[in-house]
Amino acid sequence: MRNSFLKFLICLLTITSQTFSQFKFISYGSEIFSLGGNARYTSLGNTGSAFANDVSAIFFNPSLLTNLKNSQLQIMHEERFQNILDYDYIGYSLENFGASIIRLAADNNLDTRNALIDVNTGNVVYNILDSNSRIDKNKIKYFSVTDMVLILSYAEKQTENFSYGGNVKIVRKDNAEFYANGIGIDIGASYKHNENLFFGITLQDATTTFIFWNTGTNEAIPPKLKFGSAYIVDIFYGNLTSAADVDIFFENRKSSSQFNLGKTSFDFHLGTEYVFNNVLKFRFGYSEIKSLNFGVGINFNKVDIDYSFSKLNKENNIGNNQRVSLSFSFSE
Repeated sequence: MRNSFLKFLICLLTITSQTFSQFKFISYGSEIFSLGGNARYTSLGNTGSAFANDVSAIFFNPSLLTNLKNSQLQIMHEERFQNILDYDYIGYSLENFGASIIRLAADNNLDTRNALIDVNTGNVVYNILDSNSRIDKNKIKYFSVTDMVLILSYAEKQTENFSYGGNVKIVRKDNAEFYANGIGIDIGASYKHNENLFFGITLQDATTTFIFWNTGTNEAIPPKLKFGSAYIVDIFYGNLTSAADVDIFFENRKSSSQFNLGKTSFDFHLGTEYVFNNVLKFRFGYSEIKSLNFGVGINFNKVDIDYSFSKLNKENNIGNNQRVSLSFSFSE
């Protein structure tokens, strides 16, 4: 199985490397892959590339699936930006394999393209300045703008301290009657220096992720590099985790990123988690969008309930985000 997975990745790299000239590179196309799953990591500022230990690891570093001790089911819902966007996620892991589905959507948008009519003839018109035109409410339709992604993951332990893994991402986009399909891969590796210090690196959209629209337009999402580190220490009937991640973009994001060096942009994440007696969990973080995050979690035997709150900058004026997730672990 491991050899088949590696052969597939090599084949995909070979095919896609010959098609760059047919695609238009787009900025910010990878944002849906950055939203994560479990509320735990949102409250930690979207850190996790070095230490994630649940099925949500696929969003940060797929090699970390080897940290899972049991099979796991995870579900999450979030309403973003004053309920404009719905974000939903479900993920399942079995041994070194993982499968996840994410959906980001703005539903119930008004489609008035064929609702403007001439009051005299009843025919559809397209000139909004026409004094004889009005909106016919019966002709108003609704549509959704939706991104959905199926992520299939595999990880392998090379040694006791070193793991590697990859994701295959199958993308579907819908916008009224327009739609697109796409595919891309991530590759990641993680290293355990000792019982306290951990490192991770991931190349997301490693081949670029290719999007094919039914209009004939082809788009490409350029690669993004993620580095992460984490230090975990036992303290006061529990353990304390301090983590830092950095995202490196190659799409000339300019002022929308925290730091720029030519066309290369850098975003930083910080997070701290204290777990008391493996039951109560308290988290704080600072994310790449300059939000201050906090969250709590509680463990009931094989069930984890996690909550996160993201305080966005006042200047954004787009509200704050809250996320709730449930995790169910199953003994082997």
